[in-house]
Amino acid sequence: MKSFSLKNLVIVENQNFLLNDGDEEAGLAVVLIDIQSAHPWQPDEMNAACASYWADGYYAWAINNVRPLLQPLEVRAKIKLYPLERKTSGFSP
Repeated sequence: MKSFSLKNLVIVENQNFLLNDGDEEAGLAVVLIDIQSAHPWQPDEMNAACASYWADGYYAWAINNVRPLLQPLEVRAKIKLYPLERKTSGFSP
């Protein structure tokens, strides 16, 4: 397990599963989280991940300090980790 700390990440929900770098669509920022650690995703974690299949090469994150936003914010949904634009998101640095 890799121990590190990523604070104040925004979870963005969207309608379609994005597959490729550069894919994006309209989304809603719904919650702020902190990531405490990560480890290679294991087949026995499928149910906890609400996944329909397992594939090697992904990581599972240990999330804490979950803070739902009082009102979802319209942002662009993309794959991987990416910065949100301050003028669109309303988040402070």
